[in-house]
Amino acid sequence: GVVLAQLVRSAIHAFVSSKASDGEALPADVLRLIRDEASLLLERQIICDTLDADPYKLCEDDADVRRQFGRLQGLMNVVSCTRTKTMDGNVTIHCVVELSRDNEMNANIKENVRLEFAYDRSPIRYMDSKDKHAPSDADNDNDNDDGNTGHDCDTSMITSGPGDDVHRGTRIIYYVDFSIDHGPKERLITIEVMASGEAPSSEQAIPMEDDGGDDGEDVWEDFDEDGEPLSKAEADDVVENMDEDEASQKTGGKDGKDRYAAYVDPEELHKFLSCTGLVFDEATSIYFLMIFPYFEFEWDLLGFLLDAVFGHQSGDDSSRSDGDGDGDGDEEKKSSGADAK
Repeated sequence: GVVLAQLVRSAIHAFVSSKASDGEALPADVLRLIRDEASLLLERQIICDTLDADPYKLCEDDADVRRQFGRLQGLMNVVSCTRTKTMDGNVTIHCVVELSRDNEMNANIKENVRLEFAYDRSPIRYMDSKDKHAPSDADNDNDNDDGNTGHDCDTSMITSGPGDDVHRGTRIIYYVDFSIDHGPKERLITIEVMASGEAPSSEQAIPMEDDGGDDGEDVWEDFDEDGEPLSKAEADDVVENMDEDEASQKTGGKDGKDRYAAYVDPEELHKFLSCTGLVFDEATSIYFLMIFPYFEFEWDLLGFLLDAVFGHQSGDDSSRSDGDGDGDGDEEKKSSGADAK
């Protein structure tokens, strides 16, 4: 390791010196460019290594899938990638992966197809309805004309009084988009998780639709009519207007179970496959898109997505990935999903 580091350092020093001596660029500018490009090349290598490792066993009995993975690696370039984590528990990951045009792509593709991955995890605060305390004079001062007293639970900015039991939960949004030749983005996958704590619950997670009453009206409360997540400001407004019981139910505060909702747009998925010339079935397509390492794997986003697409199996934890990367549980789910088609 030490010898390799010395060789890399010497090569960088020689390259920077050559560019600085002929006046092409300042040494600091060259070093910044090397840093940025090396970071993107590392991200590309991580993706390629993951495809080679085939954690979900997609290529185990399918040589054509292996061939297509190899083709994609030759076309792939990471355009941008950022990872941010703050002290208060916010995590954001954003990555754009470009697939350059080749002869197997749709003839209408002029330059490239891009995939965009965006992940956001943020803390939320909520209070069980049993912990509701009597409104103070300040609360009463907030009365409005429609009869609301102003003391409904605000899960993002909650103040606790004596005896209050305030909980810290987690909200996760993950989506995958694609675009053609720098055109408008189209949504492929959307996943939302409202967790009862700061880590995944040990209890079996529940689809939000199972909490929505007979008509399931609140299944997509944090999504618009196109299946896209609301902006942070819009989502915060939804949460702020919940009463304490609604907020507790949505985060799983009463029973300690996390809630999730997930969506795959079948038309956009078909369009993506057609444009790129990939020949994957529905299950393989989902596994492929979720193989990119741009979310936190301790949250079972893939399992939630498979449940939403192929139907969750109540009480059957064996159908979920156990998180060790061997993919056995997910392969069982993939098979059951293929049979269901």
